[in-house]
Amino acid sequence: MLKFQLDKIDDLDDSLKPLYEEKDGKFVLKVDGVPQQKDDGLAERLKKLEDNNRELLSEKKRAQDAAEKAALDAAKKGGDVEALEKSWNDKLTQKETELKKQIEERDAMISGLTVGSAAASLAAEIFGEHADLMLHHVTQRLTYEISDGKPKVRVLEDGKPSAKSLDDLKEEFKTSQKFAPFVVGSKATGPGGHGKPGSVKAGKKFTDYSGAELVDIRRNNPSEYQRLVEEHRRTT
Repeated sequence: MLKFQLDKIDDLDDSLKPLYEEKDGKFVLKVDGVPQQKDDGLAERLKKLEDNNRELLSEKKRAQDAAEKAALDAAKKGGDVEALEKSWNDKLTQKETELKKQIEERDAMISGLTVGSAAASLAAEIFGEHADLMLHHVTQRLTYEISDGKPKVRVLEDGKPSAKSLDDLKEEFKTSQKFAPFVVGSKATGPGGHGKPGSVKAGKKFTDYSGAELVDIRRNNPSEYQRLVEEHRRTT
């Protein structure tokens, strides 16, 4: 998956270098639909990827038709129909596998350029130094679709595309009590319970703690906080 920001682009393939622009000494991915980032050129390139997908599907259909025709011709000539059919079926299966892989790779690239970049940008703006930890919460609220030949990032509500904008989603995260301890500039405080500040209870996982408790652990027991985070990442 392409990264949102790079220190250098010398190692990138030449076809990917135009997707980045230099800002403040860094190379930042240009994506249509990400806040404060517009690049019609990128939208055009993504449209070409969609066109390629359609061409791959057409090629698959042509391969199927060719296999069916070969089998029929062989049957008419009275040859070894079974052997010929197996040969063509093997070739068709191999071709379908190759085409499916290419389509999946293109879909993954489009998703990375749209959803991945939008999620990274929002997470950094909303959660600051907690962006990496909270990124998956943002990502799971986004999807993309092709509209009028251009990729558009859509906000999900209950798993379905909604009319919400990226700004609406940003405000939702900022005003959520669940995420308040991680939001930049939040006035959420640590837990008011008993016990030593930053204490970790045996057997409790990252998701067992409240947001306020996690903030307290991170502040007073950073090594245990990191352990909880790494354990959470391994199991999700």
